[in-house]
Amino acid sequence: MKDAVHGRQRHLVTASAPHPDTPPMACVRCLDIADRWLTSCGGGQCNAAFLTFASFSDESLADQCISRWGLDQPQGEDNDLTWFEAHEADRDLLIWAFSALRAFATQTNPPPR
Repeated sequence: MKDAVHGRQRHLVTASAPHPDTPPMACVRCLDIADRWLTSCGGGQCNAAFLTFASFSDESLADQCISRWGLDQPQGEDNDLTWFEAHEADRDLLIWAFSALRAFATQTNPPPR
């Protein structure tokens, strides 16, 4: 997924931004986080996007990502801002990002019959 992420992000942001007043960079940042979550490897286990999409809702994926990566927590001793605040994003925007990636993955790589 990572190779095409930037082109995909531009298309997804222009095609389906969740709210007209959502900052475009907030959408791109959330798409990037969702893409990294879906393709990350940790603890000897890689998240396979299709298996992940089949097993979890977009809300559940966002909540797992937020919890494990601390997106709603201050980002350092000298920084009181959370990742969400620093990027003008929130949980709903991250849910949108997972939903957009799910739609894109299904559209470009339909599951086998």
